[in-house]
Amino acid sequence: MVLENDANVAALGEQWLGAARGVPNMAVVTLGTGIGGGIVLGGKIWHGMNGMAGEYGHVTLEPEGVPCGCGNRGCAERYASASAILRMAKEAIAAGEAPALAKAASSDPEFGAQSIYNLAMRGDEPSRRIFRTFGRYLGIMLAGIVNVLNLDMYVLGGGVSPAWDAFAPTMFDELRARSLVYARPRHRTMP
Repeated sequence: MVLENDANVAALGEQWLGAARGVPNMAVVTLGTGIGGGIVLGGKIWHGMNGMAGEYGHVTLEPEGVPCGCGNRGCAERYASASAILRMAKEAIAAGEAPALAKAASSDPEFGAQSIYNLAMRGDEPSRRIFRTFGRYLGIMLAGIVNVLNLDMYVLGGGVSPAWDAFAPTMFDELRARSLVYARPRHRTMP
């Protein structure tokens, strides 16, 4: 019997039969309650020195940011996960900035990222802002991954991925602005 991390298995599955079928060097980023990931190099899961490769959720995005359960502050999953979406919604509600979110939170016993997404798709600006913030931080994290790994393909999946239309535009803006591979051409003046 072999036990393996779920994100690693997701990466291997995508490389074997999924979106990255036949791509020998690729990574998966799973967006759920937290952020997970797996890296496949030469068709094999890359575990790293002690099995912790692909822990994208614990890349620091805000050095003095929100405390994380890992003991660090400002980890990616505190800004770009389902938990982060809910945290940002609760903060907006507490600040009195989100009446539609407050109403949904008080009337929906299963209030969570899906509820916030539904409001965003109906045009609720505080909910839309949460997903733009999510996309911004996800794009920053992805640009770092792309800059460090420079792999053939990156696959995004997980429970938050169906909210693609709410966060992808901002994510791609950040990815293009910060990634050396996908950066927009920059003009410079030569001396």
